[in-house]
Amino acid sequence: MSQIKIDSDIPLEANYNNGRPEKYPWRKMEIGESFFVLPDMMTPKRASTHAWEASLRTGRKFACRRQEGGVRIWRIS
Repeated sequence: MSQIKIDSDIPLEANYNNGRPEKYPWRKMEIGESFFVLPDMMTPKRASTHAWEASLRTGRKFACRRQEGGVRIWRIS
């Protein structure tokens, strides 16, 4: 039987979305930056839900506002 070496102090690598690329740039945004989403991509209500879920995953806060032609989402903290 072979011996298995046990290691310590090796950080766990982040695995966001099970290896799938993120559709929206939640983790790339700095405070004050925003992105615009067309209504065929995401309804205003769904945008708010996505922003809230992203805040739980990332620890950041986002705000959504309807604008002509879609929804704009800002990172606020």
